Formats: sequence, structure tokens, C-alpha cells
Amino acid sequence: QVIWSGTPNQSGANTTKSLQGYPIGGFWLIETDGLFQSQAEVDAHSKDGVLIQPNAKPGDIRFKDANGDGKINDDDRVYKGSPFPEFTLGFNGSVNWKNFDLSLGLQSNFGAKIYNSMRPDLEDVSKGTNYSSATLNAWSEDNTNTSFPRLIWGDPNQNARTDSDRFLESGDYLRITNLQF
Repeated sequence: QVIWSGTPNQSGANTTKSLQGYPIGGFWLIETDGLFQSQAEVDAHSKDGVLIQPNAKPGDIRFKDANGDGKINDDDRVYKGSPFPEFTLGFNGSVNWKNFDLSLGLQSNFGAKIYNSMRPDLEDVSKGTNYSSATLNAWSEDNTNTSFPRLIWGDPNQNARTDSDRFLESGDYLRITNLQF
């Protein structure tokens, strides 16, 4: 049995599901594969002569057709990671020398994924609200060396779709919890 969960924002798109053999609440998302840089690339992204992303233009996100049916939909979701770390670390230590002492505390987490649900709201320019400064680096004919898609009202290619891995980020960190000299 599959249990879908994880409603990230007002779009209502589920991002996680629990499935036997995978971590509880694992991320199941449509994979992105860079940006289309030309109309020729858009036209080549087809199956049996039919465009997989018929509304795409240069600068839009290329989504992977994981199941090969020529459409981008929920059937193309693949496992993209777990919100739970694969490895955690804690370290506390101290050293003394003459009249000086140093103590250090470290904490870290590795292997976890985080779905950044603020980004869809701040990067989708079709909402007509405040935008993230990341939109200043959007794809254009003069700015093709970017990972941020073109800006277009209405988002016909669904670049801001919340069920893609575009908004999945690493949860890895290493922080100093204590430093005393």
C-alpha cells in the first residue's frame, strides 16, 4: 500500500510517500534535466514525433519522462531521497596547555534531503507577489549559463511545478555548537 503525504504549500502537490522498501516519507518527485537552450532541443524531446513538453520554449526546464510514455505526469515520479540523515555526528573535545584551555563541540548531519517549500512561492513570477532575488538570474538569450528557468507570466511549461525535484535540497550541515578559549 502507498501512502501519499507531504503537502508543501497552497498548490496541494504531495511530495512524499511511504512505500515498502523505502524510508517513511521519502521524496517521490519528477526529475529535472537542465534547461532547454534552443528550439531544436525542445523539438528533440519527443516520443514517436510528439513533443513530451508541448508548451516548452528555450529557457524552460526539461523534465524527464521516467516511464517513457511520452507525457510528464505523476507516473514519472522517482525516489529522490529521504528526509532522514544517513549519518549523524557529534563531537566534544578539550585540550589544556599551561594556563590555556580550548573546548570545541561539533554537530553534523549527512544524507538527508529537505524540500524547500518557500521557493515555489518566491520563484513563480505568475503569482504577482514578491519574488526571490534568484529570479534576477533567470534564463534569457543573453544569460544562458544559468539553472534558473526563463520568466514568463502563466508558466505554460510548469517550471514552478511543486512535484519536481527542483526544490529538493541537501540537508547536510556541520556546525560548531561550542567554542571556548
